[in-house]
Amino acid sequence: MLERRRAQLGSEMNHMHVSDVSWVFAVVILFICALLVCHIVFTLWKQRGHLHQLSEQHSTIVHSLPMSLGMISTMTICMVIGAIMSHHVSAAYIAGLLTGVFVSGVISLPFRDAIPLLDGIVAGTMGGLMGVMVGVMIPEIGLYTIVILLTILFTVTWVIMDRRIRSQPAE
Repeated sequence: MLERRRAQLGSEMNHMHVSDVSWVFAVVILFICALLVCHIVFTLWKQRGHLHQLSEQHSTIVHSLPMSLGMISTMTICMVIGAIMSHHVSAAYIAGLLTGVFVSGVISLPFRDAIPLLDGIVAGTMGGLMGVMVGVMIPEIGLYTIVILLTILFTVTWVIMDRRIRSQPAE
């Protein structure tokens, strides 16, 4: 009886921090993030000549944009991935790492320079791994709140940076 109770407590302890996120919520958030990433890539691709000029002028926006957008986008996406895959933690971290590299690489690709691309990929990888870590550990109600707030922060970050890029004079 005592050993059975210990096994039950051990099982409960292993699943104590596991969050079960709603699939509808996860799909909606991932869809919003995918739309934002597509909009970012499309907009930056259209403005890649302007981005190249900003790079030659050593504008700080060339480095801060891939880092900021790479980190916030992958953290938001990977937090949902971590919550979905919370029963398979090792696979979640691998998925977060690969998602971080891929998403931030795609966002940083229009910059035509290896340094902003590398900045974006490094920041995106960190964001992906942090997102999975938080997504696996946080209780369900906190997860919903944080993911919604991160999605809002991701959107606001992109809007502000897009306005900043457009306001920079092109030579």
